[in-house]
Amino acid sequence: MSITIQKNKPILDRITDLQRITDLQHESILDRITNQNDQISLVDTVFKLTKQYQLDFRCLVGAIIGLEGLIGAGKTTFGRSLVKFLTKNNIKAKFFKEFVNPKLLKQYISNMKKYSYTFQIIMAIKRLEIYREAIEYAKTGGIAIIDRTLLGDATFSLMQYENGNYTEDEWTTYNEIIRDGTDLAPSLIVYFKTTPNKAYNRMITRGYVSEKDGYTLDYFTTLNNKYNEVMERAKKTYNVLDLDWNDEKKITNGILEKKDVIKTIYEIRKQILS
Repeated sequence: MSITIQKNKPILDRITDLQRITDLQHESILDRITNQNDQISLVDTVFKLTKQYQLDFRCLVGAIIGLEGLIGAGKTTFGRSLVKFLTKNNIKAKFFKEFVNPKLLKQYISNMKKYSYTFQIIMAIKRLEIYREAIEYAKTGGIAIIDRTLLGDATFSLMQYENGNYTEDEWTTYNEIIRDGTDLAPSLIVYFKTTPNKAYNRMITRGYVSEKDGYTLDYFTTLNNKYNEVMERAKKTYNVLDLDWNDEKKITNGILEKKDVIKTIYEIRKQILS
């Protein structure tokens, strides 16, 4: 069985021809794998695409990529989707999920004045543990994808400090703890930018009871302002990629469509190589 791809057809039409195999929308890959007769067998296509991905993304081998953004922005969905795509193409990758303790989260949301410091200290310590696990994994030649970084933790804490929910001693102690992770900077931070309303509505849709009952749109608005401020400053020190993640994307069983994953990973590649 074979599929005919005509070079003189528009790129979107050629993608449609290959839709049963892949959701590719990267024209350069199609051009590179097309033979002189423009006849590509099903097996050869899959094999050549996999090989091409392995070549294109070898610059990510050993990288640690941190995902940042508001609660509900779409970080976790993208992280899972990216790792699934990479591993399916025989590229070693692992998604390091954010530590979540439902009871602890519920306490924090219910009384931020009382629990903000304790909550963020625990999150920072857990984040450092995850960082070190990711570093060891990356040393084996894998691509480590981390759901939120210390920079994100610091953003939440800065907001709570400015809201008067930390004492000066607590703020000093917190900064001493996260300072231990300043040498653990990821290779790249991907910042999923959304409006507060968009992230808030996505949070409501996913339906975690403690979040729905506790977080407010005002909280998201304040956090978004602080995130934008911190990420802009971070660009002086870290490699940061801003992504507009406001548009709704098709998600099936918690996984993004391949075309969205492929488009984004090529943006990540470009940023890593820049």
